[in-house]
Amino acid sequence: SDNNTPSLILKTENTADFGNIFKTRSTVSEVFDFMISDLNIAIENISNTKYVGRFNRSAAHGLLSRIYLDMNEWDKVEEHATAAIEGFSLEARPIDGFNHTDLSFSQEVIFETQNSIGHNWTGERHYSYISENSPSWISHWNWIDLQSMGRSIAGGDDYSVEGTIYRTYPISYSILRKIGWMEASSATVTDEAENDLRYQQLFHWSPGNTDYRMEFVTLMERPELPFMWVFKAARSANDDSFDGNLLGEQYYNLEHAQNGTGLYDGRAHLPLIRVSEMYLSRAIARLRQGKDGEALGDLNLVKQVRWDNNAGPFIPYGGGGQQLEEEIERERIKELLGEGDRLFYLKAMQYDIPVGDAERRTDISVPVVSFPYEELFWELPPVETNANPNVD
Repeated sequence: SDNNTPSLILKTENTADFGNIFKTRSTVSEVFDFMISDLNIAIENISNTKYVGRFNRSAAHGLLSRIYLDMNEWDKVEEHATAAIEGFSLEARPIDGFNHTDLSFSQEVIFETQNSIGHNWTGERHYSYISENSPSWISHWNWIDLQSMGRSIAGGDDYSVEGTIYRTYPISYSILRKIGWMEASSATVTDEAENDLRYQQLFHWSPGNTDYRMEFVTLMERPELPFMWVFKAARSANDDSFDGNLLGEQYYNLEHAQNGTGLYDGRAHLPLIRVSEMYLSRAIARLRQGKDGEALGDLNLVKQVRWDNNAGPFIPYGGGGQQLEEEIERERIKELLGEGDRLFYLKAMQYDIPVGDAERRTDISVPVVSFPYEELFWELPPVETNANPNVD
């Protein structure tokens, strides 16, 4: 859409005047201007003290970098990504970005929220914020990737998966082949994946019909197919890699204490802005400004830290131009799978939203969605449209 298209309803003031509570929709430009202004005020006025769930100056810079990425203002993407990176660094083990609880922090997480997980062992679950049925915004951490369209992230050889349990889902074959983690002609994991610390610690390859938890398998239209699962959220402090127990240490072996009622409570961190995203945003921003060498430096920094040195010496990527842009995209997918980034990056870069695995479907036709994405928009909820006479 163009910048004058009606967008969200901005309510920036409290009012006791009930005759003035219904606002008209602000334009795209007005919404972006408001976000930028608000974040710049925050940068000038809030501290940079790190505390879980509390926004600080670094987080404001990180969010501004995202906004300017969407606006293609590459110099400002670089400026704010650089400011967000300051004081943070990539973890030597990818799992250490996801396994913190209480007041312990990862050196690569710029902003995170904290959630309490409970389970009373009688079968009732107390973590609806991470359930597939949860209306909570926190579920969008991975559901944006799943619902942005089984076409591009979640799914299998022929069909996408409707949903899964316990904040995880399988990755589509098309995306695995795009990033070089699956062979082109078979459902086989590549050496490139095996040599990547992220694959080792944050993903799980499950052969068809052999999963440890059959609830996962029954959600698939093709349960005989192998799948690669994303496991990032609420990992435990002593959890180095996936051990085959889907409901084991990732979920209940967090640092917790039994409260005498059979209810366990762990306070797991959920990363929302990580320093690796900022490096990769800065890489594409620098490339778009003609700074190929600096873009390569950011890309290879992430690649090298995620490389398993037991597989041999790291070989830096050396491409440029369009090849470098495509490699930055692939690295971003590997790094941010399951964190709600993919759809927004495609949109920011004005790339086609691909059909993915859905191209093999015979029951429906799934189109490619291209810029300016007229088919892609967020609907106002009925609670607003039904009550507010100023919107349609």
